[in-house]
Amino acid sequence: MPRSAPASDAKAEAPATRRYLHGAAWSALNALIATLLPLGIFVIFARGLPAAEIGVVALAVAVTEVIKAFALPGLYEALLQQTNDRQRCTETALACLLLGGWPCVACTCC
Repeated sequence: MPRSAPASDAKAEAPATRRYLHGAAWSALNALIATLLPLGIFVIFARGLPAAEIGVVALAVAVTEVIKAFALPGLYEALLQQTNDRQRCTETALACLLLGGWPCVACTCC
């Protein structure tokens, strides 16, 4: 016959569950704000700008999102972890920016 968990274990699980729910609520709020804030800004600008300029902004946002999708995963976190070699991290970040930026410059020049 299986034994039930002691009462002290049940009490210990309650704060952990509450912490997880609290963290999930903050994460959901972060996702909601990250979605609604750009939408609100876009709507505000759409009311005051001509359609051609809205198209340029939409294209720039689309290109930025595509670049972010193909970015090296974990590069930002890896650079943040390296506290002992600032010069090498700075050079790596600059190289990534320059190598990632030349296609955008080439697209605008054509």
